[in-house]
Amino acid sequence: MSSKPSPGRPDRAALGAIAGLALLAAGGAALAAGEGFDRAVRGLGRECVNAASTACARSAFQLADTNSDGRADLAELSTLNDRLRVWTRANGKSVPPADLKALNLGFVLVDSIGLQNWIALYDTDGDSALTFTEATADLQLDERPVPELVRTRELVDWQSLRQRFGAMSYIFDYLGIR
Repeated sequence: MSSKPSPGRPDRAALGAIAGLALLAAGGAALAAGEGFDRAVRGLGRECVNAASTACARSAFQLADTNSDGRADLAELSTLNDRLRVWTRANGKSVPPADLKALNLGFVLVDSIGLQNWIALYDTDGDSALTFTEATADLQLDERPVPELVRTRELVDWQSLRQRFGAMSYIFDYLGIR
């Protein structure tokens, strides 16, 4: 499969960047082994507000990787996506508006791209699954908590993302994502 973009369409890497950000931002910790789903989602939210963004992302990925093999495959990501949607519908009224907006934007992006395509977009080693490094390729994680990186617009490498999207980068402006 060619990685060259079709005229008027973003390339595979750009679509993967958006879908990856959507899933990670949407609460990848939803599948905590041995914990209730609600507790896992809310626990990750608290961690991401207070801990280093690197720790937040690592926790989200580890909890999405339900078999602890260091990879998130289609089955794991599909289960996460389904359960997170159910949780969001049941708990939406108690979720801060900005977080609810991020969750819903994530669902739209995942639906538009498809989880299997998202994996293919970021799967640099060809194993049909994502490692932590692959899943966070377009995030600039450091010791600051996620809200600080979001507030200062430093969580995403926007220049790289816009370059990948090419002519389609207007979608970020249209959706109010900068």
